[in-house]
Amino acid sequence: MAYPNKIDVFYERLNKNPTGNPYVIEEQLKVIDGSYNGPLRHDNINNQTIRVYTGPRLTGEQITNWTISVPSNTPWRRLIRIFSSEAEVYVTYETPGDTVEADDVNELQTAVTSTQIEVERYKSSNDSLVSDTRQRLETAERSKSDQTYVDSQLLTKADKATTYTREQTDARIQSVIGAAPDALDTLQEIAEALNNDPDFAGTMTTQLASKVDKVIGKGLSTEDYTTVEQTKLAGIAARAGTSGSATDAVIGNRTISDTTAAISDTGTLSGLLGGLAHAMKAITGGANWRSLPSITLEVIKTLLDEATHVATAGTLLKRDGSGRAKVAAPAAADDIARKAEVDTVATAVASAIDKADNAQSELNIHIEDGVRHLSSAERNSWNAKASTAIVTSATSGLMSAVDKTKLDGVASGANNYTHPVNHPPSIITQDAGNRFVSDVEKANWNSKETITGAQSKVDSHANDAVRHITAAERTTWNAKQAALGFTPENVSRRGAANGYAELDAVGKIPDNRISSTFVTQSQLGGAGYGDMTKSVYDTNDNGKIDAAEAADTVPWLGVSGKPATFAPNAHDHARLQRIDDRDRKPVDTVKGYAEAVFTSLGGMTGGSNSVYQDMLVLNTYTDSSGGLVNALVFDKSTMTIRHYQATQGATSWGSPKILAYADNVIHKGALTWAQLRGDA
Repeated sequence: MAYPNKIDVFYERLNKNPTGNPYVIEEQLKVIDGSYNGPLRHDNINNQTIRVYTGPRLTGEQITNWTISVPSNTPWRRLIRIFSSEAEVYVTYETPGDTVEADDVNELQTAVTSTQIEVERYKSSNDSLVSDTRQRLETAERSKSDQTYVDSQLLTKADKATTYTREQTDARIQSVIGAAPDALDTLQEIAEALNNDPDFAGTMTTQLASKVDKVIGKGLSTEDYTTVEQTKLAGIAARAGTSGSATDAVIGNRTISDTTAAISDTGTLSGLLGGLAHAMKAITGGANWRSLPSITLEVIKTLLDEATHVATAGTLLKRDGSGRAKVAAPAAADDIARKAEVDTVATAVASAIDKADNAQSELNIHIEDGVRHLSSAERNSWNAKASTAIVTSATSGLMSAVDKTKLDGVASGANNYTHPVNHPPSIITQDAGNRFVSDVEKANWNSKETITGAQSKVDSHANDAVRHITAAERTTWNAKQAALGFTPENVSRRGAANGYAELDAVGKIPDNRISSTFVTQSQLGGAGYGDMTKSVYDTNDNGKIDAAEAADTVPWLGVSGKPATFAPNAHDHARLQRIDDRDRKPVDTVKGYAEAVFTSLGGMTGGSNSVYQDMLVLNTYTDSSGGLVNALVFDKSTMTIRHYQATQGATSWGSPKILAYADNVIHKGALTWAQLRGDA
């Protein structure tokens, strides 16, 4: 067969995402015989992001029965195996992009080479066909008939408008034959069937006139309505089986079980009522379906209806149209805080931070200024020194060079002048350095700290434990603090509300600082702690504990501690127990038993579907030497019975034989005219 047998399919490869974000991929996979085993389309998949669902976009039911493996020679690939009864599943995962490998290039080269070969083959075949067609056209052109001859011959032919074609003739004959069987599709066969009687209808009428009338309950020659049937009919109550005939007395007592959920809308009365009882028990949460709930749906509805978004005592809390809800002002330590309380705390914290920042700023200024503290000895020594202050009118001191020059230039007795006792203020000119001071201002100034008081405070500060450092020392210390990642402790917040908890002598938070909603190590006692890491209990990182993986492959004989016998579950001997298996195959049937199975037509040969069937399986011998397995399958939507037969180990029932009903079968032997007409 010429290439290609099928079209090569190349999936789009993904470059590394320039944004740094991974690609989110969804693949639709076909499940065959309950499993899928194959590679995922893209490379470098993050195993932790793999999810499997029965529907697209993470819809339907999540499938957890799957495994992932990584080939040793191509670790960027992922092989997945999924077990599911669904016909198709959807796998989503994340990948940063694909790895282009030699196999990808080789596959592309093979496809291109095959395409080139096919093009050359097609070109050669087409060239040959064109050449042959050209030769045939030249031959036809040379041997074509003269137009006049053709026209004269056409006049001798029949007119299409007045002549039946072969197809039209066959159609007319077929309309006469209709659906007649092969033995009666010619006039000769019909005549022979009528015994070559030209007045067959009259003959049949004469013969029928000599027959007895057909009476219900009687045959043509004997009475087949027996006394047994008459007795049986007499024992059936009037209107039995009609609407309203199934009274309590007729139905009698029935026992239902609330342990099994309903799986179908169809079933026995006990089964359907048991499903309802199971649902009632699940809704009420009681020990059984007869237990009344502690709170009714009506009470729950009342509570929900009374729910409000305002702070109302004794009601449920719900959000308003803006998604908010209100609560009362907190009183206890563990009450919910409102925005007002949180804002107050936030304002207080911000104010405290501002004050701390201001204090730190003032301290920094004080550290960086030129003020230096002295010892008491240094101060006493310096106080004993002569004053170096410039002489004033009130205080002795040193004379400046300017004043000395001025004094040398004054003649002796030059200041022999009688100065007035008082001067009006108007004669004095005030400037930036000279201003009059009022009595109030002077009193205010005099109330300020005295030199002695200031000196006393300086002495007290000099003798305390506080020591000032230079700017260089502060820079060095701050650099060490930043390198250690150390932040000075705010002692006022230690153990306070909205503050922090200190550590005890062994570097742990004391129990009295831990909320009651948490469990401490001492409270856990001998319960043990989760000190085993994932690298220990899941060495292959497949999401399944290694011990559990090993247990999956342990044979039944290798299981230790199992009981020698098992007590059978309670079951009903009065009826055949049914099995719900939508794709039950011959290999699934129990050898040596009969089964009643609820299954599907698709599940007979492949995956299950919604064409439901009732199947009776007869596998009455314990091994294959007893012959094939038989199954009678009754369609639950049409009156169709199928008979399957297969070996005990077969994974498909194969093709069935369909059983016919009596009224659909044509009797063997001679047929009467009434039977041909469908009258009897």
